[in-house]
Amino acid sequence: MVKLSVVDTDLVRTPELDAMAKEIIDQIRFASGKAMANIADPRVYPLPDDKNTIERILVDAAHEMGDAERFELLKSQGRKFAASPLTKIDHRRSELFQAVDLRSDIAVFEQIATKRKFVRPLSEGQHVLSGNVPSPAEEPKSTLTWHLNKVLCNEETGPTNADSDHLYVGGTMIDPFGNAVSGGVHDLGDGWDTGNELPFDTNVAVSNLSYGVGWPRTYYYISAISVRGNDKLYAFLDKLVQVARDYAINAAATAAGGAAGAWIGLKIGASVGSLGGFLGAAAGAAVGALVGYLVGSVIAEIWNEVKGYFKNETKLFGSITMKVRLPNQGALAPDGSNTLPNMNLVWPGFNGKYTLTFDVQLNWIPSFRPAAIARMADHLELVATDTSHGFKLRSWSSATGHKWTDWEQIANFGVSNDSPVTLVAPNPLRLTALTIDTSGYVQSVERQWSLTEASGWKREPLPSLSPTGLICGSVVNAASRGQNHVDVFATAMDGHVYTAAKGPQTDNTWAGWWKVGEGQFLAGTPVATISRSEGRLDLFAVGLDGRIWSAAYGPDAAGNWDWVGWFPILSEVFVPGTHVTATSRQTDQIDLFAVNLNGEVRTAAWSANANAGKWAGWWRVTEINGQFMPGTPISAVHRSERQIDLFAVGFDGRIWTAAWGPQTAEKWAGWWSIGDARFAQGSVIAATTCGVNRLDVFMRGFDGNVWSHAWDGEEWKTLII
Repeated sequence: MVKLSVVDTDLVRTPELDAMAKEIIDQIRFASGKAMANIADPRVYPLPDDKNTIERILVDAAHEMGDAERFELLKSQGRKFAASPLTKIDHRRSELFQAVDLRSDIAVFEQIATKRKFVRPLSEGQHVLSGNVPSPAEEPKSTLTWHLNKVLCNEETGPTNADSDHLYVGGTMIDPFGNAVSGGVHDLGDGWDTGNELPFDTNVAVSNLSYGVGWPRTYYYISAISVRGNDKLYAFLDKLVQVARDYAINAAATAAGGAAGAWIGLKIGASVGSLGGFLGAAAGAAVGALVGYLVGSVIAEIWNEVKGYFKNETKLFGSITMKVRLPNQGALAPDGSNTLPNMNLVWPGFNGKYTLTFDVQLNWIPSFRPAAIARMADHLELVATDTSHGFKLRSWSSATGHKWTDWEQIANFGVSNDSPVTLVAPNPLRLTALTIDTSGYVQSVERQWSLTEASGWKREPLPSLSPTGLICGSVVNAASRGQNHVDVFATAMDGHVYTAAKGPQTDNTWAGWWKVGEGQFLAGTPVATISRSEGRLDLFAVGLDGRIWSAAYGPDAAGNWDWVGWFPILSEVFVPGTHVTATSRQTDQIDLFAVNLNGEVRTAAWSANANAGKWAGWWRVTEINGQFMPGTPISAVHRSERQIDLFAVGFDGRIWTAAWGPQTAEKWAGWWSIGDARFAQGSVIAATTCGVNRLDVFMRGFDGNVWSHAWDGEEWKTLII
């Protein structure tokens, strides 16, 4: 159930969190001291170029306040600070702050972060994992809007220059992946006296729900009101939230044993997010609550020390943190609407009190991800998830007159609209569909055909993977290593890859889960899975170091079958969590594809009969138009042993393709765009073939329809099905 609530930040309070708050307070004191020292002597104590630093914000606010007497007082205090900068710093942190160079133009926080070996996002809005990457401004997206609809002045704060209050509200959003985005400052007008009440229709902040992968998620809005506030005051508040966020992220990463991947982006030089996409839906969900507590604690302690920078009689009330927990994509309010009920936030302080009434409005765009399979020639099936129906299916074949059937519900269970679907056919007359439901279980639905009739669809959930668990919205991959064998693989919350199986060896029921080696990955990392020959399995996933790692199941020299690995595939580096695509176009032949840190599609190959049985690569797939968002999923189809076609969504939202085979003199050629329809960047394209001269790709459009691009050997044809 979707729920809007106020966070009781005291519930997350710990001695460690209190210690963090005290260090942030000391840090702001030190940055304030540096600001005053700059006011006293700007040549000796230069400011950072970045205007979004505490020092610059405070100095700019001081220049704007227009009070010469207070400005001179700041100068005097600056000279005292420069002479003895550690006077107000807790002795337990004096060594940390002694390392700060006041004569440097590097911000105090940057120097402290370096000393602490902090990890922070290099770029707000770059998702670690492909699935939903940051979208262009014009691309439709699902949103959560924090909406103000009423303000009541229970009691004004006392005499001001205008004999009434001039009220402002502002705040910062924290998403489940640790990103902090300012909602800006909103002027609620002046003339507020006791008993005044006015309606508002103001969107104070908007969260992007199309960003990221994995459910459930919790979104936070940390807000504060002020009397006689201005943009500099809320810039200070925004920066305070960002500093607190960085402390909270490092605490969460440490608590997760490093699997959060908070340090990975810096290590490999990628502009990646702070916690990692899938983990953001779980361990990362606590970051907003931690930040809320830190910000509230710091404001209560530090406001009287910094208010001298702002206009006379500016009053900053304490922060209040709201949160919304969303169980899945497409979730609605308890009454079935898109608007969550009103919530009153009460701000007492400065001998006054205000009550602001908020609601939250959800706007969802279609987000299902169709999967396609061709079990036999001239036969196609599409399966997608639906929150209200579980699995739904459409089919196309000669039996349907080469027309697509309507969507048919084939199973009913709780799932997110955007949950990926994996299809596998252990024989041409059997189809298995798999996904991870909202409880973290893998759901399996299967149907068996005969030459004369078909059985009904049978749902069979896999055993629970406890205590670690799987994440709704992450991928469960599958392969068939022999007639009627299905093996599935997923990366659990502990960062390990686990497998389950169904086949003659398990009496045709699901069994598992078993851990595959000791490889460590971001939680939810996709595991590319293939069978290159009877009985064998090969797995590929991007590890914490950015390299692609592999594990293999097969016989050893003594004929005993077991897993070997994990071992790296050469040295190319990718964004952790990137979708790796693996295909086997002939026995004991493997081709890998992935988009690297530079946005280039790279490929590596292995064959038992070439290069002494060693991996070769990574080569770039053409030099023309082959630039994509790092981590973009690549879909690969082999129409024959000598033909491969690749598909990916480009920066312009169109589908692009490249090819290798006799028609290209066995060299990579492309990239060419297919049609003019636009799709969400980072989406996985459903691509398949049911004949040597036939290619079919499917995508969900922003309009909610399934778009089909079909190649008949001569040209591409586009239609909505």
